[in-house]
Amino acid sequence: MARILAVDDNRDILDLIRRAAEADGHQVETASTAAGFMVAYSRLDPEVVLLDVVMPGMDGIELIRWLVDIQSSARIIVMSGDLSGPYTEMAGALAKANGLQSVTLLPKPFRVKELCSAIRAHSY
Repeated sequence: MARILAVDDNRDILDLIRRAAEADGHQVETASTAAGFMVAYSRLDPEVVLLDVVMPGMDGIELIRWLVDIQSSARIIVMSGDLSGPYTEMAGALAKANGLQSVTLLPKPFRVKELCSAIRAHSY
Protein backbone atom coordinates (compact mmCIF):
# COMPACT_ATOMS: atom_id res chain seq x y z
CA MET A 1 0.00 0.00 0.00
CA ALA A 2 1.44 3.35 -1.03
CA ARG A 3 0.60 6.87 0.07
CA ILE A 4 -0.45 8.67 -3.10
CA LEU A 5 -1.06 12.35 -3.75
CA ALA A 6 -2.59 13.48 -7.04
CA VAL A 7 -2.97 17.04 -8.31
CA ASP A 8 -5.08 17.96 -11.32
CA ASP A 9 -7.46 20.82 -12.04
CA ASN A 10 -9.94 18.31 -13.51
CA ARG A 11 -12.02 16.84 -10.67
CA ASP A 12 -13.19 13.93 -12.85
CA ILE A 13 -9.55 12.83 -13.28
CA LEU A 14 -9.01 13.14 -9.52
CA ASP A 15 -12.12 11.06 -8.80
CA LEU A 16 -10.93 8.38 -11.23
CA ILE A 17 -7.47 8.31 -9.64
CA ARG A 18 -8.94 8.10 -6.14
CA ARG A 19 -11.36 5.28 -6.96
CA ALA A 20 -8.82 3.22 -8.89
CA ALA A 21 -5.95 3.63 -6.42
CA GLU A 22 -8.12 3.00 -3.34
CA ALA A 23 -9.57 -0.12 -4.99
CA ASP A 24 -5.96 -1.24 -5.47
CA GLY A 25 -5.33 -0.80 -1.72
CA HIS A 26 -3.54 2.56 -1.66
CA GLN A 27 -4.08 5.58 0.58
CA VAL A 28 -5.00 8.51 -1.67
CA GLU A 29 -5.33 12.25 -1.27
CA THR A 30 -6.13 14.65 -4.08
CA ALA A 31 -5.79 18.36 -4.69
CA SER A 32 -7.22 20.51 -7.46
CA THR A 33 -4.72 23.37 -6.98
CA ALA A 34 -0.99 23.69 -6.47
CA ALA A 35 -1.54 25.34 -3.08
CA GLY A 36 -3.76 22.46 -1.98
CA PHE A 37 -1.15 20.00 -3.23
CA MET A 38 1.61 21.65 -1.19
CA VAL A 39 -0.47 21.55 2.01
CA ALA A 40 -1.48 17.93 1.43
CA TYR A 41 2.12 16.95 0.60
CA SER A 42 3.36 18.23 3.96
CA ARG A 43 0.64 16.32 5.80
CA LEU A 44 0.79 13.04 3.82
CA ASP A 45 4.48 12.71 2.87
CA PRO A 46 3.47 10.71 -0.23
CA GLU A 47 5.47 7.92 -1.76
CA VAL A 48 3.91 8.48 -5.20
CA VAL A 49 2.86 11.80 -6.75
CA LEU A 50 0.61 12.07 -9.81
CA LEU A 51 1.11 15.51 -11.25
CA ASP A 52 -0.80 17.28 -14.02
CA VAL A 53 1.50 19.51 -16.04
CA VAL A 54 -0.96 22.10 -17.35
CA MET A 55 -2.96 23.78 -14.58
CA PRO A 56 -4.08 27.36 -13.97
CA GLY A 57 -1.99 29.43 -11.59
CA MET A 58 1.03 27.43 -10.49
CA ASP A 59 1.63 24.70 -13.08
CA GLY A 60 3.31 21.31 -12.97
CA ILE A 61 6.73 22.73 -13.85
CA GLU A 62 6.61 25.01 -10.83
CA LEU A 63 5.45 22.14 -8.63
CA ILE A 64 8.36 20.02 -9.82
CA ARG A 65 10.72 22.87 -8.88
CA TRP A 66 9.05 22.95 -5.45
CA LEU A 67 9.51 19.17 -5.09
CA VAL A 68 13.18 19.62 -5.98
CA ASP A 69 13.54 22.45 -3.43
CA ILE A 70 12.09 20.34 -0.60
CA GLN A 71 14.20 17.35 -1.71
CA SER A 72 11.17 15.13 -2.25
CA SER A 73 11.73 11.40 -2.27
CA ALA A 74 8.35 10.70 -3.87
CA ARG A 75 8.21 8.87 -7.16
CA ILE A 76 6.68 11.12 -9.81
CA ILE A 77 4.10 10.30 -12.47
CA VAL A 78 3.62 13.27 -14.82
CA MET A 79 0.19 13.32 -16.50
CA SER A 80 -0.61 15.26 -19.66
CA GLY A 81 -2.85 15.21 -22.69
CA ASP A 82 0.15 16.07 -24.87
CA LEU A 83 3.18 14.00 -23.94
CA SER A 84 4.96 14.92 -27.14
CA GLY A 85 4.88 18.63 -26.34
CA PRO A 86 7.97 20.50 -25.14
CA TYR A 87 6.22 21.52 -21.89
CA THR A 88 5.75 17.91 -20.78
CA GLU A 89 9.23 16.92 -21.89
CA MET A 90 10.60 19.85 -19.88
CA ALA A 91 8.73 18.68 -16.77
CA GLY A 92 10.20 15.19 -17.01
CA ALA A 93 13.70 16.44 -17.80
CA LEU A 94 13.63 18.96 -14.93
CA ALA A 95 12.57 16.30 -12.46
CA LYS A 96 15.19 13.78 -13.60
CA ALA A 97 18.00 16.35 -13.82
CA ASN A 98 17.36 17.41 -10.25
CA GLY A 99 17.35 13.93 -8.76
CA LEU A 100 13.64 13.31 -8.30
CA GLN A 101 12.83 9.63 -8.11
CA SER A 102 11.51 7.49 -10.92
CA VAL A 103 9.82 10.00 -13.21
CA THR A 104 7.28 8.51 -15.63
CA LEU A 105 4.96 10.12 -18.16
CA LEU A 106 1.31 8.98 -18.27
CA PRO A 107 -0.74 10.15 -21.26
CA LYS A 108 -4.26 11.49 -20.78
CA PRO A 109 -6.77 10.17 -21.29
CA PHE A 110 -5.64 6.97 -19.62
CA ARG A 111 -7.38 3.74 -18.77
CA VAL A 112 -7.73 2.52 -15.21
CA LYS A 113 -5.46 -0.42 -16.05
CA GLU A 114 -2.71 1.96 -17.28
CA LEU A 115 -3.08 4.14 -14.19
CA CYS A 116 -2.88 1.17 -11.81
CA SER A 117 0.12 -0.25 -13.66
CA ALA A 118 1.96 3.08 -13.40
CA ILE A 119 1.18 3.33 -9.68
CA ARG A 120 2.24 -0.28 -8.98
CA ALA A 121 5.49 0.30 -10.87
CA HIS A 122 6.22 3.30 -8.63
CA SER A 123 5.10 1.92 -5.26
CA TYR A 124 7.68 0.87 -2.74
